[in-house]
Amino acid sequence: MKRWYKIMLLLVVLAAIYYIIRKIDLIHIYEVIKKANYELLVLAFLSMGLSFLSWNYRYYKILRHFKKGINFFSLFPILMSGVLINTVTPTASSGGEPLMAYLASRKYKIKAAQALALTILDKVYNAIIFFFITLYCVLFIFFFINIPPSIKATILTLLIISLIIILPFIFVKERLKLKNFFSKLVLKVLFATINKVNKRFPTFKDFELFVIKKIQYILQIFKIGLKDKHLITVGTVSTLLVWFFMYLSQYFVFKALNYDIRFNAILIVVSLAWLVGNLAVIPGGIGVFEATMIALYSAFGINLAIAGLATLITRIIYYTFAIGIGYLSLLYTQFHIK
Repeated sequence: MKRWYKIMLLLVVLAAIYYIIRKIDLIHIYEVIKKANYELLVLAFLSMGLSFLSWNYRYYKILRHFKKGINFFSLFPILMSGVLINTVTPTASSGGEPLMAYLASRKYKIKAAQALALTILDKVYNAIIFFFITLYCVLFIFFFINIPPSIKATILTLLIISLIIILPFIFVKERLKLKNFFSKLVLKVLFATINKVNKRFPTFKDFELFVIKKIQYILQIFKIGLKDKHLITVGTVSTLLVWFFMYLSQYFVFKALNYDIRFNAILIVVSLAWLVGNLAVIPGGIGVFEATMIALYSAFGINLAIAGLATLITRIIYYTFAIGIGYLSLLYTQFHIK
């Protein structure tokens, strides 16, 4: 069933892209490219770089709050290695966090559980801020943009899904009963699987206590991170900068193509495209992200040729960092982190 779902989604995305391409005037695109301002495209590239550096700063401050001796620049290859994995793995950009945690634990001699907790905490800060950005975008579309009811229903569904995902992070309870949180059945299956490879735990009770202790440790870090005023301030400001520079990159692309666009339109389109792309089962949301962006720009009354070209250029810039620099970073960590 899962395979058929992926195939059907891919076919829908391809059909949407084909429909969009058919309506794009290639001669008009050629004329736009000839008149493009390449200095502004350089600014778009630099803005995207500042977005990743802001992300690195947030991750750096979170790690440094719990472990001294973290270096901002040596952390960047670790972050970009995780970004690469997030880009090539499907669903919610979640494949890179375990790698980031592993590399950070090896590089800075941090406990594996602590490194994972701090890496997830970094994602939590982003998720909370992004949820409120998305909420603003959805409300704006519902009240000010004239789009078909089916699209509005889809956007509302995506907002509800994102709310379901983010709520557990916002409300971390003080007295969470972990023994009830994890079913005995799941733990027993894990215990049996692990014991086939490594006889580390003599009994199931030992394994259960180990799991509970690790989860309590991770939740303790979460509680600190979500209550510490300095971390909250740094996490909020740096996250806002991550997204601001992402939007600014797209803005510079439109300006480079000699097209005037409101910054608010970019904020809404890019945010909702990220939401849809992350929830898709296709690696990196490739195709889904682009089709969503073009469709939403069209809903704002932007010419399809301009919308398609601006989307393509922005994604090329993003993939230059996420895949290009991400791959070089991964190679670097293989040689410099033992």
